[in-house]
Amino acid sequence: MTAAWERVEQAGFDYMLKRSRRRTLAIHVRPGPVVEVRAPQRLSRAVIERFIAERADWIDAKLAELEALPAPFRPAYRDGERHPFLGTDYPLIVTGGSRGVSLRAGRLEVGVPDADDRDAVQRALYRWYRARAGEVFRERLDAALQALASWQLPQPRLAIRAMRRRWGSCSSTGKVTLNLHLIKMPVALLDYVVCHELCHLLEMNHSPRFYALMDAAMPDWRGHRHNLRAYGSLYLG
Repeated sequence: MTAAWERVEQAGFDYMLKRSRRRTLAIHVRPGPVVEVRAPQRLSRAVIERFIAERADWIDAKLAELEALPAPFRPAYRDGERHPFLGTDYPLIVTGGSRGVSLRAGRLEVGVPDADDRDAVQRALYRWYRARAGEVFRERLDAALQALASWQLPQPRLAIRAMRRRWGSCSSTGKVTLNLHLIKMPVALLDYVVCHELCHLLEMNHSPRFYALMDAAMPDWRGHRHNLRAYGSLYLG
């Protein structure tokens, strides 16, 4: 049975507490913003509160970072609304009586039978993003494999999903899954996620050896990770 979250109210900020069979305490500050505390099953509340108090400055700083981020992107799929593709925002132009999506003359043009049918616009745009992701993700994956040819990495299977928690994953069977929303990001950030997952083909955890592989493959990866976190508040969660 999965343990339930418990809301704890205290001065400064409230937090969500979950107890489980884990051995250590952990704090996560997530978009919302919400403070999550994970604790061992029988650990006393006094110990938990002391742990939180010792990290209050760090928590306050993380909460301030999240509050400074832009609001989540909640499109209405109307004319003139700007939609991102590979790091550039394009105005949406909706036309009725036709079908298809095209990017031309600096505009993202969406044709649907009824221009007032926002659900149809959303579906058409989703299909277009998936089609472009299939092309671009494979291209960037192949480019990364070529750049790391001396590592003799196996050719991974590629999957694309609109994930809510992660930008990418790599399975022990060699399947790399990339978040569909990466098609909206600058190519450098997509390349960072691809590189991250390819390094997992050699090291499945985040050990010092894994980070040594990242340093060798992409020396500036830390800057890309920092920039990608800003997009997390827009598209994840």
